[in-house]
Amino acid sequence: PLTPRPYPIVHPIDSYQIRSNWFFSYQDQIGCIRDRIKLILFNMSYVR
Repeated sequence: PLTPRPYPIVHPIDSYQIRSNWFFSYQDQIGCIRDRIKLILFNMSYVR
């Protein structure tokens, strides 16, 4: 059987807004991960 969609059918503008919001949140996550890696590398070099 067909699985029901988790989201209702929306207008193109709404879906575009949702997609852009998801993209920006994804960018934020990448930025946080990058900062965390920088911190870890800095701490490792500092300990050394």
